[in-house]
Amino acid sequence: MSNIEFIESKLKENYPNDYQNILFGLYSKKRVTFRVNTLKSTIVSVMQELNSIGLMVEKVGFSEVALILKEGSELDLQNLSIYKEGHIYLQSLSSMLPPIVLNALKGDVLDMAAAPGGKTTQMAALAQNQIQIMACEQNPIRAQKLEFNLKRQGANKVNVVVKDARQLDDFYRFDHILLDAPCSGSGTLDLNRLDSYKTFTPQLIEKSIQTQKALILKAIQLLKPNQTMVYSTCSLLKSENEAIVKYALATKQVEIIPIELKDIETLPSNLEGVVTVMPSALYEGFFIALLRKIPHAKTKL
Repeated sequence: MSNIEFIESKLKENYPNDYQNILFGLYSKKRVTFRVNTLKSTIVSVMQELNSIGLMVEKVGFSEVALILKEGSELDLQNLSIYKEGHIYLQSLSSMLPPIVLNALKGDVLDMAAAPGGKTTQMAALAQNQIQIMACEQNPIRAQKLEFNLKRQGANKVNVVVKDARQLDDFYRFDHILLDAPCSGSGTLDLNRLDSYKTFTPQLIEKSIQTQKALILKAIQLLKPNQTMVYSTCSLLKSENEAIVKYALATKQVEIIPIELKDIETLPSNLEGVVTVMPSALYEGFFIALLRKIPHAKTKL
């Protein structure tokens, strides 16, 4: 079985009534999307700058600072001073959703798999640097990229820890946790490019699942009672998404807080309250669940 055949079989297995539309989305050329960094600029000033050089944009309903480039490439934005100075950040629309859902506006926050820093800097901007963020990245090279982006974006209350989040000391406790877990990436595959999907294998999926299980248990342990965490992936597979959330629910320590996303096409789920974004020219396939730690639940798993 070829990689493409394997991908199609997994999508058909997970979404028998929607897999053709998913495939269409994965073959679609993605639009260039980005957000205004409100730690350094405003939507008005960025729009004025772009209009002055003839770069037209569209706004997005779920965020006042998310923008879609009508025509042009990422390079057109990367050549601008507002990009180089951190006034804007190139980011997919789907990956902007987890920080918005988490809505961590105060307290101590843990980003368990932070590099390259898109969601970390977004959380800092949403809270206007009024939260303390611990950002974990076990790969030293990726951690350097994370540090670079944090500095350029002006996210100055972030502590980068070069460590696997599973190995964090047990005495830590956080008000909010973002677990954008390592995954197979099935929602972000570009089926026009072999290099995008050649590593998509059963082994990758199984390795991802084991990592996800360990990370979500650690997140539950580190989360303060009655506080919230987001579990998200850029996968469409229920074994990496709903199954992992059910695995967490089985601890009897967390419960789902239902998510409502307006004007975004989603896929059916066998778990109420979670969201799986349909891949398209605008959106990557993405899964998001918002969980609350039940008060008086035992800390030790």
